[in-house]
Amino acid sequence: MISATLKSKLHEDVCLQLNVLNHSLNYLCDCGFGSELTVSDCRDTAAIFISHTHIDHFINFGQVMRHQLAIGRRVIVCGPAGLAQNVQHALLAFNWNLLQYDDQAVSYEVREVHSNGKIKRFHLVTPTWLLNPLPDMNGPEIYRNEVFSVSTAILDHGVDCIAYLFACHPKLKILVDQCPFRPGK
Repeated sequence: MISATLKSKLHEDVCLQLNVLNHSLNYLCDCGFGSELTVSDCRDTAAIFISHTHIDHFINFGQVMRHQLAIGRRVIVCGPAGLAQNVQHALLAFNWNLLQYDDQAVSYEVREVHSNGKIKRFHLVTPTWLLNPLPDMNGPEIYRNEVFSVSTAILDHGVDCIAYLFACHPKLKILVDQCPFRPGK
């Protein structure tokens, strides 16, 4: 089961957090102002889904990134074509000489949805934050874990705007003690 929590106040730019029951990590949809977003929310984020990079949907990426610096894992960032360069520029806006470049540093995998159905992937690591290409994926599925998958569609908002569909994997649960039949082999 996925639950959604609005991390922005009523008149702030949108930031939505998704949590999965019995799952230690969370997922962000857009990086608006999000004044209710905590340090642990940022550190526990596994993936970020950006609809488009107008300022009201991407302004808070810096705060999220700031609190992820030493989490020691890769964070997936999904969005429209050109997102990898937006993420790279946000990262390159700072000096990185004080960050230890070891297995405790964060890295980002950016997945861009393109109109030809391909999902281009890039890996960015400290200290250079170069756009290292990874093999493309075929859309529309952009993300999958043990609980749910995420598919995309491109909408028009003057720029490509990505719509995301979060779908939980089917799960069969049988309450054996309430079943009128005896279990077999």
